[in-house]
Amino acid sequence: MMRLITSIILCLFLVLQAGLAAAASDAWIVARATAQVAYTIDRETWIPLRKGMEVPNKAWISTGARGRLQLVRGTESIAFKPNTLAVRHQRP
Repeated sequence: MMRLITSIILCLFLVLQAGLAAAASDAWIVARATAQVAYTIDRETWIPLRKGMEVPNKAWISTGARGRLQLVRGTESIAFKPNTLAVRHQRP
């Protein structure tokens, strides 16, 4: 019985730790993206953004004439319309 209680407490602890780590994350994740959405770090190599990808810090994001993008971070959300250029900076 004691092992069961110890296992349950350990599992709850691990779940809470994972939740806190996810909540503290500064990562912006792609929720939606069309074909004309990409990012670059070096301003030369453009990489298409797809659903589920994390946008790296200091990435330049570009949407084309028909490009649309939605990023999420916890409860926050930001949407990009066509012909947008933006840069992602990490919070201080």
